[in-house]
Amino acid sequence: MSKLERDMNSYRAKLNLYTKELRKAKRDSWARHCESIENTSEAARLRKVLASNPTTPGYIKHPEGSWSNSSQETLELFMETHFPGCKNTDIPGSKQSNLLESTQQELNIEQIITEQKIIWAINSFKPYKSAGPDEIIPAFLQNALNVIVPWLRVIFTSCIKLRYVPMSWRKVKVVFIPKAGKPTHSTAKDYRPISLSSFLLKTLSRRTSMCTRK
Repeated sequence: MSKLERDMNSYRAKLNLYTKELRKAKRDSWARHCESIENTSEAARLRKVLASNPTTPGYIKHPEGSWSNSSQETLELFMETHFPGCKNTDIPGSKQSNLLESTQQELNIEQIITEQKIIWAINSFKPYKSAGPDEIIPAFLQNALNVIVPWLRVIFTSCIKLRYVPMSWRKVKVVFIPKAGKPTHSTAKDYRPISLSSFLLKTLSRRTSMCTRK
């Protein structure tokens, strides 16, 4: 590019015009996106993106009126309130049950766990639902169907035959959401728990539960 003054001035003017048009296109695109939102889940996702200070539980009151003294105590109070009797235990391993012996039972499993039915189960989830501890959202599975479905069929079939659920699938992430309409959110009962588990387990569960209802 020529470094003559008139050429540099022309370059700067065109660069400024390009920058203005780019900003305008971004604003118009964002406006169209916001106007296209029609359901609650999309609006909630947008709010989460825009929230600079997302709502997180801090210190809350015990039933007798005293306040929790730490974040750990707050979490323990949430667990006692919403999951009474639940204990944190270390499970070093899990015994596998014997393989199903009945040929008829094995035949039924092969009919239930088919590649077409696994694809149906995976596609029944909304692509960007919140993931469990494994951080796998449905969109990941939906965009890799050709690769993962044959492997999932083998894994799901083995899970049922062995009556065994992989340890990583048993982990659940719980998020406590403030209940709408509450004047304050100072007690554990002012929140509701959302349990986020693995979509691999949900796929197997949805596949087998649909066949059970039939």
